[in-house]
Amino acid sequence: MTEFAVFQCPNCNEFINNSLTNCKFCNIAIDHQTALIMATLQEKVNAACNHAGLTRNLAGTMILSFFMRYIPIIGLMFAIVFLITLVGTPIQLFLWQAKYSGIQTNDPDYVVAKRNILFSLIAWVIMFSITAFLILANLVLSASRL
Repeated sequence: MTEFAVFQCPNCNEFINNSLTNCKFCNIAIDHQTALIMATLQEKVNAACNHAGLTRNLAGTMILSFFMRYIPIIGLMFAIVFLITLVGTPIQLFLWQAKYSGIQTNDPDYVVAKRNILFSLIAWVIMFSITAFLILANLVLSASRL
């Protein structure tokens, strides 16, 4: 039983499935072994793009919850969400880096995925720095009142 998968034709870059022997767009011959390798690579690229998008969403939630925690009544909930995302974002960044940073492809979606990871990293560094500054400022103010 063969598994259905898609990949980009090496000649015309159109997406085709691995069951074809010729590209239906440019009619170039497709080796079955090459098709399997390229389909596996495409699956990795798709997974990298999905993971990067989810990591970007996590970083966006972190930024949003940082500001929403100042709203009365619901602020505590957003403070908890902020702490979870502040811890979860670097974990997701590390996992993406470990799994997908070595992929060699010219897929434009992979470039977008790397940009999403960079955005997430920058957002996390900024939010972590602001949080550390606020905690230290609070400690200094508390110590000076004693």
